Amino acid sequence: MWVRETRVSWLQKGPDASGRIPGKFWPYPAELYAHLSGYAAAMEAQCQAIERVIQQPALAAYATARRNWAAGGHEGPAPKREDFIPEARDVRRVSR
Repeated sequence: MWVRETRVSWLQKGPDASGRIPGKFWPYPAELYAHLSGYAAAMEAQCQAIERVIQQPALAAYATARRNWAAGGHEGPAPKREDFIPEARDVRRVSR
């Protein structure tokens, strides 16, 4: 988790309550845990979503078809979720 993105965000933090500038020195373990736990939670959520897809063969096939379509230069129409998962026809899509 201690990658470029998290190091940059650590360095851009301002002084803490005691006036110490956290990004100036190597962080204490508790500070490092507090800083990285948000990133870890997001990554854990992504891993859980990936595991759910892998456990459902139809979703895995759809994801693979989409990836192959994207890697192949978008030839032909994009694979539709409904073609792999018949129940998806009845589900309304919600935009984020």
